[in-house]
Amino acid sequence: MNALIFTTYDITPERWENFAKAAQIPPDATGGDPIVPYVLVHSRSQQDLQSETEEISTTIKTEFSSATWDGIRDTFIAIAEPNSQTIHTQFFLIVDEQSTKDRRVIIMHRSRLRVTPKGDEWRGIFPNERDDLRKITVWKRHRVPFEKAFETTALMDVHGGLETEPYLEEVKKEPGWRISDRTQGKDVATS
Repeated sequence: MNALIFTTYDITPERWENFAKAAQIPPDATGGDPIVPYVLVHSRSQQDLQSETEEISTTIKTEFSSATWDGIRDTFIAIAEPNSQTIHTQFFLIVDEQSTKDRRVIIMHRSRLRVTPKGDEWRGIFPNERDDLRKITVWKRHRVPFEKAFETTALMDVHGGLETEPYLEEVKKEPGWRISDRTQGKDVATS
């Protein structure tokens, strides 16, 4: 599966190559050639979400240069959910201007929790036995060195998160579980 990576600045072939080579799946993990498991997203209406972006030949102009967090999140949900067979839906990446200076990429990791009326995470087995539980979506923002991007997303994919979170910058909680309503083409929140 591929991960979506949004760019918030016009990215040159050299800068993309810098990230892609450092963050690729290494040959020892693939048993052959390295793989760049990322789809570079620069447009809200981008059509090709299946092809890995191994390289780019010209500078890519982005529609996300002034995008807010809400705008990028909503675009991610809208384009990833309908493509959940080939695109990771629990995380996405962002390269920004700061990435060019510190060689770090933002990884936004989404999890869904049930919480008690006091806001504590509920870890029971049968949520239907409790009518006082609320569903929330948690977004964790990590700023990860390029060289750790694949390893970090692999742990998120396999283990649902990181045991320790050395790159964690911010946690955002939203009420409900945002999912894409594939029949209507809009987001809905469930509670």
